[in-house]
Amino acid sequence: MEIYCKNCKSKIPASNIDSNRLIAKCDKCNSVIDLKDGISGIFKIFGYHDYPKRGEVKLPKRITINKNKFGLNITRRWFRYSYILLAFITVFWDSGVIFSLGPSFITGITGHDYKMVLFSSVFAFIGVFLTYSVLTGFVNKTYIIVNPQSLIIKHGPIPVWGNKNLNTGELKQFYSKKEKSHSHDEHGEHTYYSYDLHATTRSGKDIKLLTGLENAEQVLYLEQEIEKFLRIKDEPVEGEILR
Repeated sequence: MEIYCKNCKSKIPASNIDSNRLIAKCDKCNSVIDLKDGISGIFKIFGYHDYPKRGEVKLPKRITINKNKFGLNITRRWFRYSYILLAFITVFWDSGVIFSLGPSFITGITGHDYKMVLFSSVFAFIGVFLTYSVLTGFVNKTYIIVNPQSLIIKHGPIPVWGNKNLNTGELKQFYSKKEKSHSHDEHGEHTYYSYDLHATTRSGKDIKLLTGLENAEQVLYLEQEIEKFLRIKDEPVEGEILR
């Protein structure tokens, strides 16, 4: 059976069809198509009153969860093995800045050579950024606290941007999104993917809750557990990942 987009009439490939949730995504216009209406008659004939739900996403690595009827506490560790490589790069970089550019910086200050001071400061700033990134990667965690009144997201213990405190009564739906980024080097172009968790509000606002998750299982699990606790029925959202 072939399925075509209702908006642009393009054929939808089988890989873009989620048979569990009965939705499909069009590559050409990026629309999410609800397939429930087209097969509702078949379900009624066999006596079904609801449609199959998305399969259960299992607990991913680096995520722990504690839940009861009063609240939901999820913790996600930031650490992954790539931070070990970044740590070696940072040590090498910082050593070069301290032992090679450190004397130049002092000489520039004492000799009023501000070009030298600026030149050294740029490399020092990069070193500070790398050190900050390594430390947050090794020790930071994301804490997601959900109760019937609020959804709280905190990152720590090293301060970073992205903490949130939202009223759950204003949240209508959660969805997961895949983001693509590119980098270039002497070997050519490289493509990287990361995953974000979004929420839509009853007023139509889109809120990005979490960014930079490394795989689909993590973001889909968070979406699944939060919606389950808040008793929000999962509905298709344009731009979301299917699996």
